Amino acid sequence: MEFERVTPLEALVPAVDVFNGGFNTAGFNIANYEKLVFVFNYTKTGTVGSGKLLVKAADNVAKDNPVNIKFHYFTKLAEVESAIAEAVAANGVTTAPNTTGLVIIEVRQRQCPDDKPFVFVNGTEVADEPIKGSMIVLGFNPQVSDKPSLLA
Repeated sequence: MEFERVTPLEALVPAVDVFNGGFNTAGFNIANYEKLVFVFNYTKTGTVGSGKLLVKAADNVAKDNPVNIKFHYFTKLAEVESAIAEAVAANGVTTAPNTTGLVIIEVRQRQCPDDKPFVFVNGTEVADEPIKGSMIVLGFNPQVSDKPSLLA
């Protein structure tokens, strides 16, 4: 089995209006992994509601001195997958209104500054309407023999 190569954790508990007031996931230590994959699951029934997802790297688990970083992502809307794209650090990726979808974000160690190993996702509201959402993170290929916690 490949389960020993992946550590799953909840990054964002399910919320009825996930972008209302914005959110930050926990800070995850990418130094212990080859890459982190965030999976954002959302449902939007209105015609205008949307949110923006940015990935940030910080000094520590408290998310001090964060900077936006580039990341790769793809979306899946109504069973249609987009091509993999690179998000410009300052622009992130915006969710689509009136749909149920997934945004899959991949961050590799080399995309983070050496002094900022703690990665988190920041969400902000773009157009106001409730969007239900939740997020998990998967840590791939532990870099140490003793499988570490993503948070440590």
